[in-house]
Amino acid sequence: MSGMPYMIKCRPLLFSFIASEENSCSSETTEDSSRVMNRNHNCRARFLELALVLFVAHSSVGQQANAASPQPAIIPPSPTIPQLAIPPSPINSTYVIRDSISGVRTVHLYEGNGQLTRDETTKTSGMMSDSVKYENVNYVAAEENSLDHNRKTTVRVEASDGFLIVSFRTEMEAKAVADYVGRKCSLEFFGSAWRVRRPFQCPSDVGPTACQSFKELLDHDDQEIVVFYYAQDKHEHRYVCFSEDWTRFFLIRYSNYGHFGEFYQEAFEDGQFVRGNAGNINWIGDSGTISTLGSKGPQQSGTVDASSFLYQDEFTNRMGTSTEYRLSFRLSTGRYTESSSGKDNKGKPFYLDTSGTCTKLN
Repeated sequence: MSGMPYMIKCRPLLFSFIASEENSCSSETTEDSSRVMNRNHNCRARFLELALVLFVAHSSVGQQANAASPQPAIIPPSPTIPQLAIPPSPINSTYVIRDSISGVRTVHLYEGNGQLTRDETTKTSGMMSDSVKYENVNYVAAEENSLDHNRKTTVRVEASDGFLIVSFRTEMEAKAVADYVGRKCSLEFFGSAWRVRRPFQCPSDVGPTACQSFKELLDHDDQEIVVFYYAQDKHEHRYVCFSEDWTRFFLIRYSNYGHFGEFYQEAFEDGQFVRGNAGNINWIGDSGTISTLGSKGPQQSGTVDASSFLYQDEFTNRMGTSTEYRLSFRLSTGRYTESSSGKDNKGKPFYLDTSGTCTKLN
């Protein structure tokens, strides 16, 4: 700012000098024309020179003033700090659960060192402790508790390093804990549970129409399809089977828990459930016998081993007549055939034979 007073003082002098020069240039109008032209030319040159001096002086003083003036500090925006979720009250606390089988159970649920731990103490079994690391969690859900009138007072937490099943006093507590763990582990809530979404692409060797029908239901988080697709029971084998030439697909899962297991089949046409089959499996080594409960009691309905799967059944169809159904597929290639035969309500025989490919999901 030191140059500014000097500029203020000099500016009137410059303008006064220009005015005096202008007066001197405009005097003596009696001179001949040549002398007047020379004088005017010299005056214009001096005016331009003085104007340039004034402009340079003004610019120099402005730059000095700007350099001397304090500039406001540029403060970068502070990064957004994520708000850490406050754990619901059951976490980091001890509470008591009562049921008709275990009696009184004391549960201590707490988190620390990046993991969730449950210590449960009963009079008969003493204390049991389980934990999972948050970074390994891939499934969280509030589930029905058969010991609590099927209320959703149990939370199941599955992870790559184990699992937790924790009971709570109310459904509100269970839901609060499930939501907290799901968000903390950056999971996505769909199909009534917190999960890691796994995209599905139709294989190139399956019926495209049937596969797109399945994918459409899965992409829209259809409850039944989602539960089947994301099931994580390591004792189960799960397949989705696509018809070659129409929209029919069906789900198959069967389990092996040592000496016993279960079998389920659910068929869909045009995106709608049309029929289901179920049975028990009696395992002897790697071979199992499928049995179902018919009108005359348990009856053998199929077999399963390391190479093939066979299921057959007889049921009453929508026409009120009997239909014989047979399904067979090779586990190595996934190729299957279905057949349905019988007579309609006018006694006319009918027969339907389809084929396709099954894709293993786990």
